[in-house]
Amino acid sequence: MEFDKTRFAARARELADRVAEENGSSILSMMRPRVTACDPDEPGITVSYPALSWELNAGGVIHGGVTGVMLDSAMGILAYSITGGMCPTVNLNISYPRPAPRDGTLTVKAKAAMVGYSTLFLTAEMWDDRAPDRIVASANGVFHNLHQPLYQPVDTAETLGK
Repeated sequence: MEFDKTRFAARARELADRVAEENGSSILSMMRPRVTACDPDEPGITVSYPALSWELNAGGVIHGGVTGVMLDSAMGILAYSITGGMCPTVNLNISYPRPAPRDGTLTVKAKAAMVGYSTLFLTAEMWDDRAPDRIVASANGVFHNLHQPLYQPVDTAETLGK
């Protein structure tokens, strides 16, 4: 699937602005994402999130579910930037090698591993800005491009030569 590289960064910022306008009415807007970099050639996107006190679990670190939302949302912004439309998550696998610490900024770098006709295979890594070489979480996700069908209908009779 080809995408408009000239609109890539504009789409990312457009979606981030839309989320900011929600002003805390959705979980994503409560997390205050900020698109900090866009690379249409990779394609990839970098999103930063401030670590907020309401995101902490009983152990005093960012709750794994919140970390998952951050990873999923960064990949979702990337999918939107590529396709120009919403792309729901079909599958999401997350690894948590380290706890995400409090009182800092968590940054997610999302990249497209493969962009197909109707599905996007994306990856993401998260780190604390105070230790960018130490990954705190990573994810692989599959996203569906709503503008394309999941499969192309096949005329079985024609395919079988009948």
